[in-house]
Amino acid sequence: MTAREVLDGIRDRLTKATPGPWAWDEEGFMGCGQVYTMHPDVLGGNIAAPSGDLYPRSGYSPKDDMQFIAAAPVDVARLTRAVEQVLGVVDTYPYSVMARDVRAAIEDALNP
Repeated sequence: MTAREVLDGIRDRLTKATPGPWAWDEEGFMGCGQVYTMHPDVLGGNIAAPSGDLYPRSGYSPKDDMQFIAAAPVDVARLTRAVEQVLGVVDTYPYSVMARDVRAAIEDALNP
C-alpha cells in the first residue's frame, strides 16, 4: 500500500470512531477504571477494566492502556496531519533524491 492509502485508512477509522474528546478515570465505576467519550451527542461509550493489575507479571497495565486509548484519537489525527504535510512537501520536489528518500522512509514505516 502507498503511504496515502495507509493514511486514508487511518483517517477513515478515525472518522468512524465514536467522537471525542475522550477521557479516562482511574477509579471509574465499581472499582473499574474507564475510558469514555465526553462528546455531548453521545451517551456512554465507556470501555471499563479493573483499575489494578490483575496479573502483575504479565505486563498488563490497564491504567496506562486507558490513558493511551483516551489520547489515541488526538494523537492519530496529529500524526496523520504531520505525515500528510511532509508528503505534500515531498510531492513538490518529484525529482529530488532527498524527497525520494523521505518518501521511501515514510512508505517503509507505514508498510512494515
